[in-house]
Amino acid sequence: MHRVLEGVQHSASFAEIILRVDVVDQMAAPTSAAIESVVDITTGESVKGTVMPSGAASIEDTTFVKFPSLQSLTVGHEYSIRFSFSDADNKLPGEVLVDAVF
Repeated sequence: MHRVLEGVQHSASFAEIILRVDVVDQMAAPTSAAIESVVDITTGESVKGTVMPSGAASIEDTTFVKFPSLQSLTVGHEYSIRFSFSDADNKLPGEVLVDAVF
């Protein structure tokens, strides 16, 4: 299990990664989550269909946003996953950066 409190998540390009982001500091009990975009920062291209081909973001254990698996990364590329999470009153944005290092 990788744990990153702040900064960029470094990962092997061949790995299949399932990310969970704890959002309790921003929202006590989110009820829904959505992936807004997945971008290969190195090329500037939208790659959601390639690196996150199926599934949707969800809320897990009350305070975590869980993403569908991230896969087929390109070595040397950095990826931005922008997402949102909400409760009955608020919608907040978030971003995760993943660096495919080997």
